[in-house]
Amino acid sequence: MTSRQNEQLEKISSWFLEDLKLVDGKEAHQDNPHFDLHFDKVYGWESSSTASKYTFVRCLQELNHHYLRKKITFVNFDADFLLDTSSCMNRGDCMLALNMFVLYISNCLCLSACK
Repeated sequence: MTSRQNEQLEKISSWFLEDLKLVDGKEAHQDNPHFDLHFDKVYGWESSSTASKYTFVRCLQELNHHYLRKKITFVNFDADFLLDTSSCMNRGDCMLALNMFVLYISNCLCLSACK
C-alpha cells in the first residue's frame, strides 16, 4: 500500500471477518467513537465520529449477512441504528467505512514509522 505522497507503508496486521466474534460499542447511549473488535485478541479502535462507528459496524453486519451468515455478537450499541430498517442506513455506508478504515490504518502506520 502506498500513501498519496508515494511513501511505502508496511502492512502490520490483517483480520478475517470469519474470525470476528464480538463487537463492543463501549457505551450505547453516549456519543463515543471508541469500540473493540474481538478476534482471538481484543483490538481497540477509534473512529472519527460516533456516526462513522455505526457506519463501520453496519458494513460489518452487511458483509457478514451476505457472505458468511455466522454469529457475530454486537454489544453496547443502540439497536435502532444497527437495524436495516433504520433511517440512517444508506448505500454509501460501506464506502465511508472503507475510507475510514484506510485512513485509520495509514495514520497508525505513519505514527509507528515516526517512532
